[in-house]
Amino acid sequence: KAVQLSHAAFHAQSLVKLARVGYSSQDVYLHLAPLFHVGGLSSAFAALMAGCKQVFLPRFSAAAVLEAIRQHRVSAFIAVPTMLQDLVAASREQQQQQRQQQQQIGIASACMRHV
Repeated sequence: KAVQLSHAAFHAQSLVKLARVGYSSQDVYLHLAPLFHVGGLSSAFAALMAGCKQVFLPRFSAAAVLEAIRQHRVSAFIAVPTMLQDLVAASREQQQQQRQQQQQIGIASACMRHV
């Protein structure tokens, strides 16, 4: 559904988003929403107007997004529900792997009794 949007209307939408969300130059914005969609583009423009640091990934991968959030200390992004479900699943999987590693380290680090 293509809709023609004037520059003035797009600019106004971005200003409203900036005012409602409250991005600041202290934020780190991770681009997940497609930039060909008005939601992704107006969020990107609002983040740009606020002076946010902006992080781009070549494509969506839940593991890469979680790594980018940690590495860049991401404070803001928008995503569709399917992406959020993938992020929750990937996060749970990573937590499970960390617990298994901790258990293995705990088992391997048992102290020997002095004889």
